[in-house]
Amino acid sequence: MKVASLAAVLAILVLVPAAHSGSAAPFVVGLADLLPEQNAAAVAPAVELGATAFRYTLQWAPGERALTPSDASSLHSGVGAAPSMRIVLSVYGTTSTAPVDAAARSDYCAFVADALRLEPRIRDVVIWNEPNKAQFWSPQANAPAAYEALLATCHDTLHAAAPGVNVLALALSHDGNDDARGTSPGAFIRAVGDAYRASGRASRILDTVAFHPYPVSSLERPWARHVASKTIAEGDWNKLMFNLWLAFSGTAQPIPGDGGVTIWYTELGFQTTIPPAKAAFYSGTENVATLPEDAGGDADPHPAATSPAPDQATQVQDAIALAACQPFVRGVFNFLLADEPLLAGWQSGALYADLTKKASFATFQQAFGAASAGTVDCSALKGGPPSPDYLPPTAPTALAATPTTTPLAVVLSWTAADDDQSAISYRIFRDSAPIGTSSTTTWTDTGVVDNHPYAYTVRAIDAASNLGPASAPVTVTTPDATPPTAPSALAASVGATGVSLQWQPATDNVAVTGYDVSRDGVAIGTTATASFADAAAPPGTTLTYAVVARDGA
Repeated sequence: MKVASLAAVLAILVLVPAAHSGSAAPFVVGLADLLPEQNAAAVAPAVELGATAFRYTLQWAPGERALTPSDASSLHSGVGAAPSMRIVLSVYGTTSTAPVDAAARSDYCAFVADALRLEPRIRDVVIWNEPNKAQFWSPQANAPAAYEALLATCHDTLHAAAPGVNVLALALSHDGNDDARGTSPGAFIRAVGDAYRASGRASRILDTVAFHPYPVSSLERPWARHVASKTIAEGDWNKLMFNLWLAFSGTAQPIPGDGGVTIWYTELGFQTTIPPAKAAFYSGTENVATLPEDAGGDADPHPAATSPAPDQATQVQDAIALAACQPFVRGVFNFLLADEPLLAGWQSGALYADLTKKASFATFQQAFGAASAGTVDCSALKGGPPSPDYLPPTAPTALAATPTTTPLAVVLSWTAADDDQSAISYRIFRDSAPIGTSSTTTWTDTGVVDNHPYAYTVRAIDAASNLGPASAPVTVTTPDATPPTAPSALAASVGATGVSLQWQPATDNVAVTGYDVSRDGVAIGTTATASFADAAAPPGTTLTYAVVARDGA
């Protein structure tokens, strides 16, 4: 059975909306864009869209403990321009300015506290941005531990300065290769948890989990799942939750669904193709796959998760509806209100760079409205209603591998894994690569070659796509099923002592171990060399000889 207690599972089930997205807490639909700080004219279309929040950004530099007059003025203008909006503030620096020591952490948190003092309407703060990427936090080595220390300092500082502040933490990118360029989100979360446990802290470091569940490309469906992958996109809610559970279960830091902690998707977006009529407002060259703004949507009410999306309108509708239905998710922010004019940047807004409406604008309105009102029909989601299950099955045990010669194959068997939420199936891996699935506890691998070593593992997967840990590996070498070639140039010479045979040696994929010699269909001897003397050959008769090579198999 799973490692979670039954009580914990039942608590999850109780909190999950069954048929619609309604919840006691308002669902936040926002726009991650600093444009309203610079241009008050951008606020009106955001209000028309139905957005209820803006996420603004503020740049911090080492040594700063208070906002510069310029920063304070810009932030005040942005807050004042949007009186009806909830203002979420994200504060971070450049890649090389991450606050990695106690003094820098103190400065950064004091800087954020000063912003809260200057702007009492701001009570939602994102601590840094995508610290799992070297683009924002460098070096990546030890970044999770340094970030955990920053969260601890800021949580204490900000709650002392502004009681009731909502400290949003993590704000991770959806991907990372666990190298100098970036850390995968799951690994980063777990390492933050390790640092938190090692610190001995007995209080929180975050109030809300911020995350950026971008798809792999703008064409990928929001509900697509990335099983056995380091990516955590929107459809991988279960992986996000499981890693948070691994990081903080049993500590003073609640995870989403407990202690009022929720998840906000503080960035998500889908890039559009710029029509020729608007090309004058953009520059540079597009470098990623893009979508039409609105091409009429899906003809199929339940398209495959692997199918490419038809347009931005469809993606926005599906992504916001899915977020509104996922357990413990209480906010989603589209990245940008208006496109960035550089095509190498982002064109995921509801407005063009000239602030005119895209064809997808009305769909943004509808999606924002339904999510904000709690009226999304979760049972009608294209990918089906999201499961509240995020705990994977146990590992299969007693994996055994038996090679066969006819046919050449490896027969695998194992003892079933356990899962207390749903039926499970199994994924089979050969030499770490997935090669098949099975609904039972056996599987036959016919894609092998003879005389070759293979290492196998098996992992259970449940109905919510939670992939369990791997079984203990088993290694097997397939039998040698390739016979030697036939000896060639067989020649016989008659002498006083009988018949002498000679031939050209046979070859084998492993080794020729000997030859069987027959006369007139009857075996008469063996030899390890390419010659044989038949001293018992009857004289005065016609004889027929045959030689067959053999190997160790």
